[in-house]
Amino acid sequence: MAVVPVGPVLAHGASAGIPLPLLLLGAMAAVAGVSALRNRQGAPPQHEPAIMLPLALTRILDHPATRLGLGLAGGVAAGAVLTLAIARPPSSQSTAARLVLDDLWTVLVPASLLLGPVWRLVSPLRPLAAGLAWLSGDPREQATRPVPGWLGWWPAAVGLLVFAGLGLALPGHPLTLVLLLAVYTLVELGAVTRYGRRWLARGDPLEAYSRLLGLMAPLRRDPGGRLQLASPRRYLATARNAPGLPALAAVAIASDLMDAVEGTQAWHSLALNRGQAALTLAVGLAAAAAVIGLAAAVATRRAGLTIALLPVVAGWAAGHQLAVHSALLGLAAFVAGHLGALVVAGDRATAQYGPRAPAAQLEFRALVLALLAGGLVLRFGGV
Repeated sequence: MAVVPVGPVLAHGASAGIPLPLLLLGAMAAVAGVSALRNRQGAPPQHEPAIMLPLALTRILDHPATRLGLGLAGGVAAGAVLTLAIARPPSSQSTAARLVLDDLWTVLVPASLLLGPVWRLVSPLRPLAAGLAWLSGDPREQATRPVPGWLGWWPAAVGLLVFAGLGLALPGHPLTLVLLLAVYTLVELGAVTRYGRRWLARGDPLEAYSRLLGLMAPLRRDPGGRLQLASPRRYLATARNAPGLPALAAVAIASDLMDAVEGTQAWHSLALNRGQAALTLAVGLAAAAAVIGLAAAVATRRAGLTIALLPVVAGWAAGHQLAVHSALLGLAAFVAGHLGALVVAGDRATAQYGPRAPAAQLEFRALVLALLAGGLVLRFGGV
């Protein structure tokens, strides 16, 4: 019988756990319970309590010297990691490039979920972009064009798909990673010369992904820009949608899904060579992103429910990272993300449809249940 690992984890599996059918029944019961509870509740409070942090903390973080220092530190750290990868002995270079990307996600995901869009602070691209603006004689970027509104999150979705695909199928030598990052830097800086640093918020896949996860962080800013601790639900209930958000969410979920597939016993039983495995994973990622994106677009077309996908993205990301250390914590985070999505969807649907909110959420709830069941089987089911 398939089980969900709850003991020590090696890669994506473990030796003992909960029977998968029981786990699926429990998850379905939780989804039904949360859905029924949201059906009975009215609209959420407009003002939930928030804890204001000292103003001095905001001033220190926003000081230009702090921002420049963090950006330079990010650049130095990136250079050091790449140098160490290239300097590895030839016997271990076959995994060096993959490990660099894995380490990046390992740091980026929890930091963004806890502290907000941290990549904006440490991204090496921002000091480079500021330097280009200064060299061009336009440090305030007054001559740049506004980013077209129709682009939305689409550039980040495409970029993240490329990053995720190469992360799954990247050839082993670290010089390949260096080439990838060089191309990535040139493309982003080319866009910055046209649109300014505002491009990076949704055009840089790493910053956009960090920003997406950061919307779930308890650390955020009030309308005046001061740092505070507040429930993400307070923001997500009224957040505005933008084009391409379902696609970006779909790519993020699909990348974690394919990583789960790669860790299953069924995948290893195929005994594919490196080229076959890389091609299969890349095609599978693109197909999964397309299917999830289409389903998400259909399921969220009512009541602005696209924003409610963010807890699902956070659940997949946190579940993946925590499962490496504790399958039980990973399972809890994974399920909590899907249940949180139902709460956010209920908040937004109730605000727009009132008594008709339950009917407006049926397709979205079906999508959440499908993603939850699929993740439980692949990530925690021991298949």
